[in-house]
Amino acid sequence: MKKTILTFAGLLLTTGAFAQATTSSANTTSTNALSDFYGSLKASPLKFTFIEEFAPGRNENNDLTTDTWSNTITPYFSYKLNDRNSLAAYGQWSTSKSDPERAYTTAWSNLTFDYSFKNILTEDSNGIGMNFVARQRFFMDAIQNNKATSGYSRVGAKFYKTIGKVSGSADVLFAKYHQNSEVADATTADTYFYIPANVSLTLGEKGYVAFLPEYFRQFATETTDSLSNNLSAAIEGGYQVTDQLGLALNIGQAELVNFNGGMQGVADRKIKANPLADLDYTFQLSMSVF
Repeated sequence: MKKTILTFAGLLLTTGAFAQATTSSANTTSTNALSDFYGSLKASPLKFTFIEEFAPGRNENNDLTTDTWSNTITPYFSYKLNDRNSLAAYGQWSTSKSDPERAYTTAWSNLTFDYSFKNILTEDSNGIGMNFVARQRFFMDAIQNNKATSGYSRVGAKFYKTIGKVSGSADVLFAKYHQNSEVADATTADTYFYIPANVSLTLGEKGYVAFLPEYFRQFATETTDSLSNNLSAAIEGGYQVTDQLGLALNIGQAELVNFNGGMQGVADRKIKANPLADLDYTFQLSMSVF
């Protein structure tokens, strides 16, 4: 009887050890499978980047405050079709608190699809590079709330040049808004012309500082007057903490010069008296997931 009990106990121990080894092997296999799947994603043409931007607001004295703020989350997917063609799709969700006494609000701001055709011109052959770019954007909050414009279609060209540690680019873009005929009128935005530029200096292996001027002119449906016609500018600094994580701070002036009556004559221009007043601060975090 004693021998039988010892044999049974030995069988239990052996069975337990085998089960533990099997479980450990299964966990290892599962971990390896997940690791292999993640590795295949990183090696694939599909890329996913998570971007979050936070901007503090200003109080009644025009001082920066976190009592009011805005926060935007952007899940950004891109897909490289080949060496010259690429696609991107992303949405933006905005959360904001515009009144310290009220709760914050959250809205699905937009859904965007981008296409890029690269190397129409190249720096090696032409001295300057040029890409064709196109965008289709839907204003999701505007669609849900039956507003006058529901999105836009945009086409344009991106020009770029790199000299040593300095790189520069400028886009020339034209957009046509999609209007809601039930709500739109003669003052509804119809088209816009947009030139964003970027002059960037690489700092070390992981940092950069950039100057970002932008010209934007927006036209209404049935009038030659501009709804918006201004020049803005920003300075941005960033640092790549790891291969996956990047941080940046953008300090911008939304309306540096306002061209009220067009581009002709100094009298038509309103230059901001103090360009360092009312600056917008935006903190950005970007994480490359795969």
